Amino acid sequence: MMAPKDKKLGIYVHFPFCVRKCSYCDFYSASPVPGLTDRYIEILRKHAEMLSRKTDGYSADTVFFGGGTPTLAGGDGIKRVTEILCSNFNIEKGAEFTVEANPGTVDRNMLSDIRSAGVNRISFGLQSSVESELRVLGRIHSYEDFLRSYHSARDAGFDNINVDIMYAVPGQTAGSFASTLERVTRLCPEHISCYALKLEKGTRLESERDRYVFPDEDSEFSMYLSAAERLGSAGYRHYEISNYALEGKECRHNLRYWDCREYIGLGPSAHSFFMGTRYGYVADTDQYMNSVSAGEEPFSEYETVTEHGLESEYVMLRLRLGDGISDDEFLGRFGYGFGSKYEDRIKRFIDAGMMKTVSGRYFLTDEGMYISNYIISELI
Repeated sequence: MMAPKDKKLGIYVHFPFCVRKCSYCDFYSASPVPGLTDRYIEILRKHAEMLSRKTDGYSADTVFFGGGTPTLAGGDGIKRVTEILCSNFNIEKGAEFTVEANPGTVDRNMLSDIRSAGVNRISFGLQSSVESELRVLGRIHSYEDFLRSYHSARDAGFDNINVDIMYAVPGQTAGSFASTLERVTRLCPEHISCYALKLEKGTRLESERDRYVFPDEDSEFSMYLSAAERLGSAGYRHYEISNYALEGKECRHNLRYWDCREYIGLGPSAHSFFMGTRYGYVADTDQYMNSVSAGEEPFSEYETVTEHGLESEYVMLRLRLGDGISDDEFLGRFGYGFGSKYEDRIKRFIDAGMMKTVSGRYFLTDEGMYISNYIISELI
């Protein structure tokens, strides 16, 4: 039996425009066109008005403005988006409000403006502190640009900052990755996301892979373990496969995804899980804007989630977390214990050192997290 709704949700807003698409990125984005940002924000206003009728009685405790490069909207654009959201949804006092930022696209004045508008968390996409690695990844910034942006955010009053970094980058070595880890931890951001580079089909890096030398599997695994060790020793809790946080600074919006709780999305390619359905919008800015302008939701997919489907998603997503799955919480949500249903399969991975169970909670070890996709596929 599924747990009752708590009448809370998260809100995701997609800003699709980028100066230049990074070589590894397969997220939907488009080149900015003069005047289009203003029109796009007005379309977001109309879409928010449409969705507000669906979400009556709900309050939002997290907001995430991602992209693309949301900071290309400028301080005034971001302030307009926050005003739109606050006018159409019940945003809780103290809600986590994140904006993604490319280093070099912000300054102190802009950051001060968006901080005063209610944005209280900034997420910088550094990826690497090594210039040659930044060039391979197609990033438009330098490490010095990142440092200026980071310190400007601190000066503007941000006390909750995330920094994204990558490993398994072409040409990266254990030493160069260690250098990035050291430089980032020295700054003491509240949150660090540490992702393995994945070659996604259709990206420029995937099509040009023969030009580069990638770290082998053993080197990649070593980088993963070194990150867990280095960040753990610096006080960061490994609370999700690719995410580390100081105490109390876990990303509340992403935790909502991983806990299968409700959220709605606005913008092309945005996804939602709301009122028992999962749906996504078209990955086309013009089509999205034309549909919303006509008073229609531009669905590209729409699915009613069954209880069996939700259970599978819950297992898959919760095992990404350091806290794993609580037997009691699973029982309350689905009517039977996780341990009793999956006992034989769990034991196999516990015996192999890939999983642990403590006080009725089942979770992956660091080694297990590295091969989580395989373990989860075997469980469900």
